[in-house]
Amino acid sequence: MTQTRYRIKTSFLIPLGLDALLLLVLLLLSVLGPGTFTEHVVLGVFFILALAVFAESASRNVTADEDGIAIRKFFRETRLLWPEINYAGTLIMRGKAYILLTTTKGYHVLSSAYGNYEKLVAGMVRHLDAERVEETLRAQVDQPVRGKSDAAAAWFAAVVIIGILALKVLKI
Repeated sequence: MTQTRYRIKTSFLIPLGLDALLLLVLLLLSVLGPGTFTEHVVLGVFFILALAVFAESASRNVTADEDGIAIRKFFRETRLLWPEINYAGTLIMRGKAYILLTTTKGYHVLSSAYGNYEKLVAGMVRHLDAERVEETLRAQVDQPVRGKSDAAAAWFAAVVIIGILALKVLKI
């Protein structure tokens, strides 16, 4: 039985991890330097949030095999067999695509942030009956949406944090 694992793209994880690291450096400079209590609390909250988002994104993955898919998120896993999936659709919004999998127990959403997204979609289309797959999802196999706005936003945040670090270190 062949299993294929899909993880969040490293092009998003690298700048997100860098953001968390730079926020830690900024927090340490504030705590060890002449920072105010409010600055410590705000930077601490931002660091914890960035670390939580990074940890969740790094641990999130989808495994697909001949029986179904397993969706792993932070501290939980959901296993869906192919016959349990009643409908597979897609939503394209602001350059990102979301796969909506509907079952009798609820629904599950997967984004185009996963690496090899088109291979993930192709596997779903291959295992599900044609009447259970929306045409726009089927079109994602040949023309996948490659949302890069999240990675660009994470890189922009890293540049802003580096600028703040430079201002703090150079005391401008």
